[in-house]
Amino acid sequence: MATHAPSDAPRNPPRTLATNFFSSSKSKKAEGKVDGKAAIDPLISPRLPKILTRADGRRPSAGLAEEEASASPIIVPSSGGTLTSSQKQKSKLTPSNTFNTHYRSISRSMNDLGNIFSRGRSPPNRDTSPRRPPLNTLPEGKKKGLGAPESPRLRSVDTGIVPLISVMQHGDGGTKDAILKEGWVNIVDSHSARKGPLRDAWKMQHAIISGNNLLLFKAPSHLGIKAFDIAAPSEAAPVRPQTAPATASPAFNTPSIRHRAMTRHPDLVVDEKGAVRGGTVEALCHEVMFTEDKLFIKGAIVTLPAWATLETGLSILIELSLLKESASRIEQIVSILLDSAPGLLLEPGYYNSLRLLIEKGVTPHDQQFARELRGKVEGRAARLKQSLGSLTDISDTANLPLAELTGALSRTLTADEFLQINPEVFATQLHIFHLRYLAAWSPADDLSLLLMSPNLPSPTHRNPLVFTSTNLHFLTDRVFQHVLSGEAATSLNFRVNILSQWLEVAELLKRMGDMVGWLAVIMAVSSPAILRLRETWSMVDPGLVELYCKGGRVLMMTLNRRRLNYERTGSEAHVFAPEGIGMEVARADVVPFFGDLCYCMEDAYANRNATIDYPKFLQGMRGVLRSLDKWRTWFASKVQMNSTLEQEERKEFEQLQRCFKELNHNNLSPPSATSQAYFDMSLVCEPSSTGMYLQSHYHQRLPLSIGANLPLVFTDVIPRFSLFDREDTLAIAGGNHHKKPSGGGLAPSQQNPGPSQSNQNLQPPASANKPLRRVRSFPPSSKGSPSTHTTGYDVLDFTTRERTAGLSSGDEAMLRAIRDVAGVSQQLFYSKDGELVLKSITEEHHSSRPSSVIEVTSSSRVSVTSRRISVQMHSTGPSPRISVYGEGNVPTSPSTRSDLLLELQRNNLQVVPKGGTLERLVDILVLGVHDFSKRMNTSDSTDPEFQPWLTMDMNVFTVTFFATFRSYCSPIVLLDYLKKRLVGSKSAATITQNANDDIVFPDWTGVDTVSAERIDWLMVAKIHIGILEAIHLWVSEFFMDFYCDQSLSEYFISFVSIANKELALWKDKRHESEELRKTAEDIDKLWTDLKKLFSKQMYTPFMHTPQPITKPPVELVLPPPASIRELEALVEQLESAVSRSFRAVKLVDWILAFEILETQSAEPLGFFVPKMALLSNEEEMHFQDIFFLLENLRRVNSNDTVFDTLPTPLQELCVLHRRIGDWVLAQITENGIKFDVRGKRISALLRCLTICRSRMSGMDLYESSNLGPRQHIPSFVESAIAAALARPESRIFAAAWSFAVEDNGSSGALVETLEQVIPKTVGLLSKNSPMTPCVGWLIERMLEIVCYVPNMLVENNRLINFDKRRYVYNLINNFTNSSGYPALEGESEADGEEEICLPANYDSDRRLLRDVSSRENQTHRNGKLKVFWKLSYQEQEKLRRDSKQRETIERQQRDQVRALHRRQPTLAPESSKKGGKRLGVNTLFKAVRPISMALTNSWTPPAATGRIISPHDLPPAEGMVHSRKPTATIDLLGVIGVSAPKSTRDRFMWKIRTDGGTGYLMQAPSEIEMDDWLKIIANIRGVAATDGAESIDGLTMVSQPRVALPVFGIPLEELCKRDNVKVPVVVEALLTEIELRGLSEVGIYRVPGSVSSINALKAALDVGEEVRMDDDRWYDINAIAGCFKLFMREIPKPLIPLEILGHFKTLTLELPEEEDRINAYRNVMTMSLPPYTYYFLRRLYLHFQRIAANAMINRMGAVNLAIVFGMGLAPESSTGFGVSPDLGIYQTMVKLWITHAQTIFPEMEDDENSEQGSVSVMRPESADAPLVEESATLHGNDSTPTGAEQDSHEVKSMPMTAASRG
Repeated sequence: MATHAPSDAPRNPPRTLATNFFSSSKSKKAEGKVDGKAAIDPLISPRLPKILTRADGRRPSAGLAEEEASASPIIVPSSGGTLTSSQKQKSKLTPSNTFNTHYRSISRSMNDLGNIFSRGRSPPNRDTSPRRPPLNTLPEGKKKGLGAPESPRLRSVDTGIVPLISVMQHGDGGTKDAILKEGWVNIVDSHSARKGPLRDAWKMQHAIISGNNLLLFKAPSHLGIKAFDIAAPSEAAPVRPQTAPATASPAFNTPSIRHRAMTRHPDLVVDEKGAVRGGTVEALCHEVMFTEDKLFIKGAIVTLPAWATLETGLSILIELSLLKESASRIEQIVSILLDSAPGLLLEPGYYNSLRLLIEKGVTPHDQQFARELRGKVEGRAARLKQSLGSLTDISDTANLPLAELTGALSRTLTADEFLQINPEVFATQLHIFHLRYLAAWSPADDLSLLLMSPNLPSPTHRNPLVFTSTNLHFLTDRVFQHVLSGEAATSLNFRVNILSQWLEVAELLKRMGDMVGWLAVIMAVSSPAILRLRETWSMVDPGLVELYCKGGRVLMMTLNRRRLNYERTGSEAHVFAPEGIGMEVARADVVPFFGDLCYCMEDAYANRNATIDYPKFLQGMRGVLRSLDKWRTWFASKVQMNSTLEQEERKEFEQLQRCFKELNHNNLSPPSATSQAYFDMSLVCEPSSTGMYLQSHYHQRLPLSIGANLPLVFTDVIPRFSLFDREDTLAIAGGNHHKKPSGGGLAPSQQNPGPSQSNQNLQPPASANKPLRRVRSFPPSSKGSPSTHTTGYDVLDFTTRERTAGLSSGDEAMLRAIRDVAGVSQQLFYSKDGELVLKSITEEHHSSRPSSVIEVTSSSRVSVTSRRISVQMHSTGPSPRISVYGEGNVPTSPSTRSDLLLELQRNNLQVVPKGGTLERLVDILVLGVHDFSKRMNTSDSTDPEFQPWLTMDMNVFTVTFFATFRSYCSPIVLLDYLKKRLVGSKSAATITQNANDDIVFPDWTGVDTVSAERIDWLMVAKIHIGILEAIHLWVSEFFMDFYCDQSLSEYFISFVSIANKELALWKDKRHESEELRKTAEDIDKLWTDLKKLFSKQMYTPFMHTPQPITKPPVELVLPPPASIRELEALVEQLESAVSRSFRAVKLVDWILAFEILETQSAEPLGFFVPKMALLSNEEEMHFQDIFFLLENLRRVNSNDTVFDTLPTPLQELCVLHRRIGDWVLAQITENGIKFDVRGKRISALLRCLTICRSRMSGMDLYESSNLGPRQHIPSFVESAIAAALARPESRIFAAAWSFAVEDNGSSGALVETLEQVIPKTVGLLSKNSPMTPCVGWLIERMLEIVCYVPNMLVENNRLINFDKRRYVYNLINNFTNSSGYPALEGESEADGEEEICLPANYDSDRRLLRDVSSRENQTHRNGKLKVFWKLSYQEQEKLRRDSKQRETIERQQRDQVRALHRRQPTLAPESSKKGGKRLGVNTLFKAVRPISMALTNSWTPPAATGRIISPHDLPPAEGMVHSRKPTATIDLLGVIGVSAPKSTRDRFMWKIRTDGGTGYLMQAPSEIEMDDWLKIIANIRGVAATDGAESIDGLTMVSQPRVALPVFGIPLEELCKRDNVKVPVVVEALLTEIELRGLSEVGIYRVPGSVSSINALKAALDVGEEVRMDDDRWYDINAIAGCFKLFMREIPKPLIPLEILGHFKTLTLELPEEEDRINAYRNVMTMSLPPYTYYFLRRLYLHFQRIAANAMINRMGAVNLAIVFGMGLAPESSTGFGVSPDLGIYQTMVKLWITHAQTIFPEMEDDENSEQGSVSVMRPESADAPLVEESATLHGNDSTPTGAEQDSHEVKSMPMTAASRG
């Protein structure tokens, strides 16, 4: 137990030290210590630290003892091998140089020292002002950002003669009014109403930190400055020379040390044996100076740079040295510092502090000894500078010629210059540069390089041999800049070349033994910004990629092993060395990498606080020393064993060496490898294509409903199967069909008309006055056979079901998927809370036993690693994925569990999710559907006794979910949902007997205080396994999400930290039972495998899988038509090439293409080809197909075509389709052949089509039986040949076509369609396996799903239509695996597969072809024959149809824009106001011209409020005196939080939130300034700033309260005063969102929202959470409307007092004329209501008026709104029925208030002094200016619909206390 050491001095509580550091978030803190010993790797031999003991067996106080170490450092193999060692990386805080502790002022001593060293120079005058202490200059060096402007009050010091010490304040001493920091900052507070960009909201203020307060003063008006802009150019910014001294920083008056006795310091913390455990900086320094424990002295001095600022520590030692003669102790301290950290002598501040320690502590007692000691310091510094020599000299910057280069080499090493340099020359020169640094300044001899201490000052010179992923090597930044910027950003080939050369350089450095250079390149290459470049990596030489994966990837996994903690050796630090020292690499050529040792102190820095935890720092230093000892021992043994290889002599190229010196000199503030700036550059190179449709998913209108799908109805050159009948879709899209919503299996005539869509953007092309219907009951009533709705249009659904129900096919899986889309024979199950719908297909011959929708197939689209792992984990006994509990989830005994499992298997029913909320979809992703069995109602009431246990194929569902979820949920939200379920697993697994009740299940939000006896631990295991295996599949198959969003990877790392804590409970559960032991082992294995998999994927390049060619390419030869076997061989050659390219398309590529098509559908004209692409005459008419469309459609807001954005494998497939067609055309149009030869070739090609059809016959669909009409699925080869035969170049040869048709036995005159001339049979074929389906046909089917299937369920449009996602996955899964070449992951290529030669581009001479064809046709009398004239006619009809529909949609868009403008309230100009309305005085003066302008012409308008300038142009802030009080005073000790997210650090922004709820967003002129502010604030608070827990930009959003104070149930006046607004922020936010998305919502305010969503939104608003209205939890607009109604219900007292309400009632009864009532209402409102009530009612009823203005769409006119809200006016009824007898009167009042809101609630003049009573009217609107045209719209539809009447009953049950109750 730790105790404080006894002391004679009176004990005071320890002071709060400024030792909580500002974090830059490098990694997370380790969750626990490693227990046990790990297996020793042959290359990595980690050893846990031993516990040091004294000879008497007691633990010493502290020290650095030598430990036995036998393990070798890490060897980096040249190839192969996997180094696996990992422990979770701890959170490393990067504190700043802070003011740590108290010590006596040494400014006089410093000046005395200046006199000594300046040889008689007079000491400079001191500034004696107690308020502003003297300032000293910082060490010279180049700084990042802008320094603070130099004050004219600073004294001038000759730094060349006397380098000054940077003295820092510590503790709470000093004068009361001392200014700690002052400067200019930009400010925006949370009360500001920001509109527009943040740049326009900034206000510059003069900020001063004095004592514990931050004072904010307005900038003086004479400056004329509104704010500064860090991006603005300087008006006159002189270039600061690199050699100029740094701007001075303040030094503070410092008090004397607290404890001046030689007894132990009272703040020192010791254990019961007296060993030091910690203390303040002063206490530890005191112990160093006066203890006799040599081990502690050595340990404390070596670790001094880690736990204190060196200058601060040395200053305290100086003060302590005055207490007694301490020459020997000072000599000991100096010797230790010189031996352990000689590199610090390069820092002027440290160098002078060390000399001052000698001067003050030794010189007064022994001058000779002091000179010797000072000479020792000076000599060591001189030797170090001499050894570095020219490495630090960059004075000569002239470009020197280099023989190996063309032209001169710049100092920045541009990409073009790098490409001109031979990679071997470049690698050799960099190796020489590193070897020179290793010889002069080796990290093995300087521990300060390995500390990465936040207390060390920014180095004036950086050693390039030590770097980390957060503190990069200078070469790493060059790699980023070369690959991601400049020409590489726009040129793929340039990017490939530059990346390839860097990879080659890295490999050369590795072979030379330069581990530093190799890692410097690999660290950039392995960053997310470069690894995500899929197209780039796919074109890099596979050999280079393989070398990276074998070496670089393995090494990066090892370096970052601590972050994921999947190995027990993760905490052991290593020195990385090359393999083959002495054999392949000379000993003298080895440049080891020491950067891994920098993480040894990580745990100590993470736990740094006011009281230093000294043992942690000691433990970290032991780790560094232990690793160095291992390295030296191992290296010496390798040198003795292998000493045959000598170092090569290499020539230095001065130009490259100087370039490296310049780059290293400028690398003083390197960024992180995961910098957002780099990732943004990467997105410019290759934009992300995922998640684009999310913003349109929830409010897009179905393209079918507006006819946007018409361009997709192509002219079929050959008949092909489609999911929906084209005639039906044309009728609906063209407006010639009566639209009716689906209503189950009933005939169309039995349904109510009208589409069931809401949130639509355009009016349907047909009549728009059909009433809309909202389905609210669960389950909806159905008569007849149960069925589901697919499109929401009854005729289309009905005919599709009827057509599909009679189909048969040889491919049962494919047929089942098609029947699933059509909704044939399906049974529905609805959850009791209405948030989940499941379905099952009922086979006609087994109607009582529904079967699965998806057949379990050996789908090869997903690899084995993607299968749900739980299926493989429990081969015997029940799987945790299958619940074996009976009703109530009560665990059964093991003896009865097996019997229950057998019963469940006999009575189970396999289902799939049809739709649900995102919460429910994630629930079944984790739990499956079994636990929901008793919570579902079925739509089939024929067998109420039948209550099956529901099961589901979790493999298929999980793959489907992760393949498609991006359209309706962002990945980071999904991970957050999974985290919520992980943390709430015990709450959800609480044993209850209420499984059949309507309780919330599962409850993830419960507080985790349930006793262990009430927790079902098997259920907890089921949840944990479900989460882990779901994420396992996500990471293994869909890692593209992590490539596309860098923040997702970081969020996953934080998820790992949380999961480690949650899953740690299974260590204790291993001993409770055998079942839990096995489950715990499974979870541990699954969790470890997942972390390993993620680490591997995180450093694997994102690229397309190459398809190797096994044989050389061959020329294609078209055989004669009679040679059927040769034609078969030709078809097989083409099929082989197609199959190889088809296998390269992965599931992620298909899904990405589907998302691109979805995004394109969001634009009403997204599928209409630009008009210029359609210009052609009939002869040259090209029959449009999907390939034509993809190449000509432009992406929304982009110049790229849809084809350009498709994944590369799909692009290559489309190109292959065109190239096959070009080859076919080349055969037909070859010049110089006779017409009969041409006809023979056409005949042969027609027979090839017959062969393709015969092979695809097994997939054809037949009506009723195989004898009925056939619906064909085309193969890729057939489609390509047919498209080419129908091209105009082919059609003009009419004579050849006539000959070919006759050659095949038909009439040569019948060439109307291609289908007509294809031979029916060609005889018996040798091969009948199916061929690869046409990629165009598959894309067309995906487009059918995009355009015809809505995003939300037809039955309930609050639920996500998961059916749509399943349809796509089933389509891809079934049809892409139907060919004879299964697409297995990693499958070897089939023998005999060869590449074929096809023309790269077919470019025919049209005029020559017309001449040749004309001669042939005339010669053989076929000039009048029109080949495929019917197809030409159909194509013309299509073009006319598309053109007409385009005009219709464009007209609707224009009309909608006009209507939107008409709906907006238009305020009449002030001059048009009528009598009876008075202007306020302020308004009057604003409206008139100034008198000077009226009398003379000399008046000029007032100047702008202020200009925005560059930070370079800011005036000095120091010494500025203010005559006014500060605008704000912030008590820094009382603030809630200070945050500086990484995402905004590059803009120098941070945020402060006070305990009063006010938030202040601040911006500094430079990064150095920002760091200074944050450091000083952290010193005062004693708490470090956070690095990104909350959003910066959200602070200034008016729509969100920024305080953690409740808003519900609070009086309006209190809310308004709190927010300093007229209308509460929460009200404005909710109403604004409703007006944005809810004006067209049918039944807005009448249809209730989800209770859980409303409560979630309320909770978020009450706790001050940053609320985003597009959050998936409450995105439904009805939930937001319900939240607003809840807000009004909870207002504590009536808005309209009862006496005023009675007056309103009297006015309504006594005034029969509406105009009289309006004036009377207006007078009472403006004169009697309190201001806050009036402003609230005005905002509310203007909002209602906007709702009513859209009554034609939302069906909520003024009457319906009055029904819903009118009852809220009524006081509590005295009758026994809960209904006021005056309800009709109140509804009449509300209706009139809504209709004439602008007149009754005019805008009021601001009156800050009015608290109660009336306020004057400023600008009342005219009653004669209606908001919109309402005549028949608002009043004609006032007949109360049934829904409104029902909702009025709902409102009656609410408490009647507010003026408006919803």
